[in-house]
Amino acid sequence: MVGVGIAGNYASLQPLVDEYGADATDIFFPYPKKLAKGRKWGNGQVVILLFTFTPEGLRRAASKTIGTGAEPG
Repeated sequence: MVGVGIAGNYASLQPLVDEYGADATDIFFPYPKKLAKGRKWGNGQVVILLFTFTPEGLRRAASKTIGTGAEPG
């Protein structure tokens, strides 16, 4: 398993959940709680979002960024 953590508020991180969530084994937000569907996270609090991936899931997620002009880091 590989974990990828990102700090931010849910409004800013939601596009990442939408894009890569299907490839992840689990999504934790705010870490260490699992992301609950339908829960509203609009208070702007900065917390950690953590995706966990299998190697195959990470390859699928990474392939979405190849050729998009996205710069690492």
